[in-house]
Amino acid sequence: MVVPQRVAAGAHAIAVLGVVAAALAWAATVDYVPLTVIVDLMALTLAGVCWQARRIGMFGPTGNGVAAWLLRVGGYLLAAGLVLTCITWLRPSAEDNAGPLVVALVAACYLVGLATAFGRGSAATAPALVTAAGFGAAAAAVWLAGVLIVQTIPASIGPALALMAVAAAVVSARNRDSSLLPALVAAITAATLIVVLVWILAKFGPAGLIPDLHPHALTPAARLAESRIEIHDPYVGVAFLGALLATALSVAGLVTRRPAAAHPTSAAAVTA
Repeated sequence: MVVPQRVAAGAHAIAVLGVVAAALAWAATVDYVPLTVIVDLMALTLAGVCWQARRIGMFGPTGNGVAAWLLRVGGYLLAAGLVLTCITWLRPSAEDNAGPLVVALVAACYLVGLATAFGRGSAATAPALVTAAGFGAAAAAVWLAGVLIVQTIPASIGPALALMAVAAAVVSARNRDSSLLPALVAAITAATLIVVLVWILAKFGPAGLIPDLHPHALTPAARLAESRIEIHDPYVGVAFLGALLATALSVAGLVTRRPAAAHPTSAAAVTA
């Protein structure tokens, strides 16, 4: 079994170093210095987190259960996506082509946050976290039901933020002993699903669901096409809020982390 362990360790090192090298090389081509600095810091932070993930009891489940397997696969797929994105956009401009990498980095924040929350010694149990994700999904379902009833995607993110807050509050009330991590998971889940729903509806939904955001366009077809693009803009804020909450989830997960022996029903223990 020594060879497979060495192969796995080598693959892990290649993945981490590949992501860092590709992200730093990509960032060096950006003409906008603040974005370059942000990408560099994010890449180095993710590299550190991914490297520490190999150590027992730090980030993510370390067993062979379904949750541990999914997080590992998701992490490597995200690493591959980051590298491919960097290779594809070799000469990006700060305004037009930064989107794909920014989306990938936001997704990385979500992954790191969830890995920390589900880590060995997590202050929240696996059932509590799964239930929290369910409440987040329910909040997204309520948002979708509202869209179908009103027959338009809200141009304001107010309803989305309100539902995120409600889901977090309900989960917090249900888990008074260790409410912070589940509440954050609920809000993050709701944010993620709502952003995905907006993307699906804007791209494939009927014209009636798209608010008229460009009334001065020359033709109805042009108004619809522009509105399908513009409806994403306010929900970028929801995605970034979710990334900030995921970062808070990572920090909270580490601060409240307990020794595995002291918390045998942690998410990692259940999935190991």
